[in-house]
Amino acid sequence: MKFILVLVYLLILIPAKSLAGKGVVIVHESPLFMEKSLNSKIIQYVRQGKIIYIHGDHFGINPSEQIFSERSEIVSSKKKVTPPDGIFYQTMDNNGGTAFIPRDYVKLITNDFREEGESITIKHDNTDYRLNEPLPENYPFFDPTQYRAGITINTGPVKKDHYHYPVNITKEKYRSRMGLGLFYLKNLAENLSSRIFIGGETRIEGSSCEFKLDEQGRNSKESKKTFSIGPRISYDTFRGKKRFLSVYFNFLLNYHSNKIVQNDTITSNNSDTAKYKGYSFASHVGTLYQTEIVKNLSMVFGGDIFLKTPHTMTSKTIHSNNYMWNGDFDSYSKDIEFGFNLQVGIMGIY
Repeated sequence: MKFILVLVYLLILIPAKSLAGKGVVIVHESPLFMEKSLNSKIIQYVRQGKIIYIHGDHFGINPSEQIFSERSEIVSSKKKVTPPDGIFYQTMDNNGGTAFIPRDYVKLITNDFREEGESITIKHDNTDYRLNEPLPENYPFFDPTQYRAGITINTGPVKKDHYHYPVNITKEKYRSRMGLGLFYLKNLAENLSSRIFIGGETRIEGSSCEFKLDEQGRNSKESKKTFSIGPRISYDTFRGKKRFLSVYFNFLLNYHSNKIVQNDTITSNNSDTAKYKGYSFASHVGTLYQTEIVKNLSMVFGGDIFLKTPHTMTSKTIHSNNYMWNGDFDSYSKDIEFGFNLQVGIMGIY
């Protein structure tokens, strides 16, 4: 009988000695694992603030048990334990069985100076599934697709190119490009966290330039227009509550039109007009900053850089004054073009 009592006493005493410390759970809800693996079976959950038993090996050497020499070096210890490696503390579940809890989810209660400066909260609690209030509008329902439509005013410097006149140019005047851009985009993935939008874009821009061709009073005016259309992809690099910063890329097909009017007012008061047309490709890389002015409507500011391919401008006009031109049905070439645009406009999100 005495042997049985001693055995029961030892069975009670040994776990109590091995699980000699305590800790407090500092996350919202921590799992207890059956083994030292995040992939092992979860046998229980413990909530924030709960005091749990922790195996004594995880506490290391108690400072009160250390003996220091005159040189303040540790020379001996009544107890010297090396804390186990790994990311888990050994604990017990409600049934008294062995369990393991991630060590980042627990603060050890040592009742000495080791607790000074230790936080009882965790910076990022990945176990906290609660939603921040106020809840989003229409929660938990939302339209998984998002659309963006915008209109921008574009401006930028022009490249100094022109028709190849058969006489020398004595004076020239260029005006900046002005244009209008329209784009329509759809969220690539059907969830609100997606930052990629794809869609289409069209642009219309125009510019003009005037030339004095010789000292006899001949002059010319060129009115240039470009119509562009093509796909566009956008990515939100920054998202705030009311502000966005996006980068975009497009690839456009351009239709060019150049109306040239020449006047010879001194010699014969003649005037002649011709239209030249051509096609090219262009690609723009840009950024847009969007700030909300009213719900679902934002102001946009930004700019882009572009590259435009070489192309040929051709006329199907029979000229009435051949000395002003290089011949009937003539053409002229335009080199590769690099440039930039500044943009301002509005954008709707729905």
